[in-house]
Amino acid sequence: MHDSIIELQNVTKTFESNTVVKDVNMSIRAGEFVTLLGPSGSGKTTILRMIAGFEKPTAGRIAISGEEINDVPAHRRPVNTVFQQYALFPHLNVFDNIAFGLRLKKYPRSDIEKRVKAALAMVRMDPYIKAKVRKLSGGQQQRVAIARAIVNEPKVLLLDEPLGALDMKLRREMQLELKRIHRDVGITFIYVTHDQEEAMAMSDRVAVIHSGHLAQFAPPEEIYSQPSTPFVAGFIGETNLLEAVVDDGDTSHWRLSTESFSLTVSKRNHDIRPGERVTLSIRPESMRVVANTQTQESRQPVVTGTLTERVFVGAMVKTFVRIGPETVLQCLETAVAAQGRRIGEEVALTWNCDHMVMFPT
Repeated sequence: MHDSIIELQNVTKTFESNTVVKDVNMSIRAGEFVTLLGPSGSGKTTILRMIAGFEKPTAGRIAISGEEINDVPAHRRPVNTVFQQYALFPHLNVFDNIAFGLRLKKYPRSDIEKRVKAALAMVRMDPYIKAKVRKLSGGQQQRVAIARAIVNEPKVLLLDEPLGALDMKLRREMQLELKRIHRDVGITFIYVTHDQEEAMAMSDRVAVIHSGHLAQFAPPEEIYSQPSTPFVAGFIGETNLLEAVVDDGDTSHWRLSTESFSLTVSKRNHDIRPGERVTLSIRPESMRVVANTQTQESRQPVVTGTLTERVFVGAMVKTFVRIGPETVLQCLETAVAAQGRRIGEEVALTWNCDHMVMFPT
């Protein structure tokens, strides 16, 4: 599980004068589920296509199991790809779709039947072995596409937004199925998506791609709680981003001034200097609404403002509080805690500064 199977070293890809992937370095372990996550046009699909062999790096090196594959054609690489549109043959049944590649490689008939049945069992599609693929649902077609990919026993399975065509309920069901299939098959999965929730739910590690650069590559929990840049903090989940200036403090604390309020942070936890500009990231669930008369505890800030909006999201409520001309903070509360609040009333917010992330500007 800890041996590297894929290495990207200083990989760059340029189309004419447009550089879409810029000096990316990444090491992916055998058996790992890695997601390439980023907005449209960030370069994540181009990275996947270079690993697959559909695009060639302009610069840098890609290796699988220690062997450079830059010049190895796609059909000779130990990888298979599942696309969003599945690319199944509509005139063939499920068995023949999955067996197609094995027949091209001239496997014995008995071996083909054994492999196809094993692949179908893996994706829980055994009863549909003779069904026409055009009569299957979107989720069933996706399982057939995965079975066709894994039947050749690749070292790496590449998945290019394979759930994008599914409705939300089926998409969430298939997320769990993909995790199970990954666990059962035991090979490396590299998955591309722009859906943050999907990436966080499925992955061992997430590679956040921003404007062609690898912004952060870490487990989901680390990316969420310790984002490396303001972009990562804002792209993964929701957060409050505030600009602040570092003022002089006392012997153990710095004082930070924002547009609307000041707060103190421990010098021990933050390597900053007086006069430096920083960006603060505070997750909505780290904030809570308190009574205006509540005193500050353990140097936690208390800021007052006007409740401008309340949005119900199931058992939780998003509460928006304006604390300055250009500053609105979002707080995530339980529906019970938020009960009775009204738009326009004055409220106070507080948070633990230990749960706040600070970035140099």
